Amino acid sequence: MKSNNARSPIVARAVAFLLPALLIPWVAAAAEVGSGGVIIRVDDGLSQEFCVDGSSDQIWLHLRRFIARRDSNVFKADSSIGMVIDTTITGDIGRQKDKINFPIVFQATVRSYQKGLVSIPIEKGILSGFALRSGDTRYTQVDFSFRFLKVQEDTTISRAIKSIAGITEAFNIPAELFGGSFQMYASVASSLIDNVFTDNRYSTKDPLASIVLAFDPTGQCDNLLFEKTGTKAVILSAGGDEKDGIVSIDTINGYCFAAELRPAFELWFWNRVGGICEARPADAKQLRNPYFGFYVTATPTDNAAPTRGARDQSMLSLCAAHGLTDPMQCGGISE
Repeated sequence: MKSNNARSPIVARAVAFLLPALLIPWVAAAAEVGSGGVIIRVDDGLSQEFCVDGSSDQIWLHLRRFIARRDSNVFKADSSIGMVIDTTITGDIGRQKDKINFPIVFQATVRSYQKGLVSIPIEKGILSGFALRSGDTRYTQVDFSFRFLKVQEDTTISRAIKSIAGITEAFNIPAELFGGSFQMYASVASSLIDNVFTDNRYSTKDPLASIVLAFDPTGQCDNLLFEKTGTKAVILSAGGDEKDGIVSIDTINGYCFAAELRPAFELWFWNRVGGICEARPADAKQLRNPYFGFYVTATPTDNAAPTRGARDQSMLSLCAAHGLTDPMQCGGISE
């Protein structure tokens, strides 16, 4: 199976669109939205996980829905919203280090969820078959920061967001990031997005959360900071009591978490007893902090790798558990 991150000719067309857009001024005032969060590993009912090998793997990251606090400016039920994922990829080219920043943009409709909360059903693949090694380049870390803004009807900002979202849907991240047309696109698109958010009261002032994925070049993950496959969630801070479904991220290690993956991603929690997480009890509470879920899959780029068969089966099982049954969306592999 080939890696999906081949160079795309759409990047040149993207740059052609974005350059004149930078000349458009935007004026408004920023909304205050709480920040601070923590990434947790979630029990998804699957026992097998693998270390993501930074020297030989390709990786997929699928985003599930985002649960947010309702407000009148950005997270308002039945309104259209743009999610901007500020992406930074760091890598080594021989002995030299480099990095590149660019936005990934999706659009969705905010839905009512529970009292005081809304659901943003953005079920998208952020990374799709991204090879962590390409020639002399090895990509060592990927950072995502999440910003949101309300997309109002037929405005300059809404047209810009819709256009970039269309570009995002149409290309995969290319194999060679540190040079050429993609670097130009990254610079122009990042500047455009920053202009969209400047003094815009219909946007989050700062990123609501960040994900950092670091990859072990040995494929062992002896250090817990290195990424493994599986289901995860980012839980954001919120005021409230445990009895109302609110957990403190300062004491997050005192809880166990499990997810219902279908038909929609929902998190449940209960108190950890004796440092151990046993099966989800009957009195587990549904989480009411803002949060979003995602899952990571990976497999060797080499079809002949000894672990390829087991890794492919693990990927298929995880995708199926999350309701993704189309093999082409799960690495293009089949039973």
